[in-house]
Amino acid sequence: MIPNKTLKNKYFRHAPFYSYAARYSGSIHIIFWVVFLVALILLDGNELGIWTNILSNFTMTLFFAGIAYVNILYLIPKYLFTQKTFLYVVFLITGIVLITPVYISLQLLIYRNYPDKASLYYFNISSIIFLELFVAIGSLFYAIIVDWMKKRAEVSELYTTNIETELNFLKTQINPHFLFNTLNSIYALALKKSDDAPDLILKLSEIMRYMLYDCNEDVVPLDQEINYLKNYLDLEKFRKGTNNEISFTVEGNPEGKSLAPLLLITFVENAFKHGVNNVEKGYVRIHFRILEDQLEFDIENSVSPQIHLSKLGAGSGGIGLENAKRRLELLYPGQNTLKIIKNLDSFRVKLTIKF
Repeated sequence: MIPNKTLKNKYFRHAPFYSYAARYSGSIHIIFWVVFLVALILLDGNELGIWTNILSNFTMTLFFAGIAYVNILYLIPKYLFTQKTFLYVVFLITGIVLITPVYISLQLLIYRNYPDKASLYYFNISSIIFLELFVAIGSLFYAIIVDWMKKRAEVSELYTTNIETELNFLKTQINPHFLFNTLNSIYALALKKSDDAPDLILKLSEIMRYMLYDCNEDVVPLDQEINYLKNYLDLEKFRKGTNNEISFTVEGNPEGKSLAPLLLITFVENAFKHGVNNVEKGYVRIHFRILEDQLEFDIENSVSPQIHLSKLGAGSGGIGLENAKRRLELLYPGQNTLKIIKNLDSFRVKLTIKF
């Protein structure tokens, strides 16, 4: 599952079709006119000779194609799409009136040895003009549809680019204070030559590698995201000491499941900020429940009575829960349920994401 591609396909299903059609437009047009010409030849029969038939219908196809492409490539973009409808109609009709005598003259020349056929062309000017107008209107509809698809494809590309830019921005808004504080703690341990320093350095390096390299993908294996959060908690446990209750449990098998990277870290950061930093003997409890079709994430932390409820969730750097909510909206539209429970002495987030 690739969330942002899923979102794009949900709203812009026609965009890939337009991209394919645009890439092979030349070949498609050639095939269309060849099929058109062959159909005319077969329908006309060989009453007056095969070569006369081919030459006559080739001339008709050439003129119809000329009307279509002058309309599509020049008249429509220059006049109709620039709100000059009156001029468009005038030039279109004028062009048809001017080329009709040329077309009839060529057909008379082709059928010069068949007086009956020649007179038929001569006395059916209205039918010829009707066919030319039919081609012009058909090419008009074609141009409008292609222009609509092109604009929608451009909107799709812009929309996706904006989402990817926003997601990359949101994903990088991880609290830098955690890194600095952890490095300070490791530095203090190194000065004391503590045996804990190598293990903490290893956990921090795993966190940094995950954030810098693994998170470049749209989704990551769920077990990697869980391991990243576990390393984060282990470092926080060390930094906060033994006076706080910090628990981390996983129920179910994460194998074969995937998740957008760094989606849950904001909830964890928020829990430590309000559940441990400002509370004596505080707690942070994290529980994962992994089912076949969904992930249930439950995190609860203690809250100091002195902290006003409105400040909960403000998060690090003013991003906090709004960051996570926005990413959920972008990555899992209609596939997530977020429930926030605020009490005087606790703060709880329950999140469900469908795989």
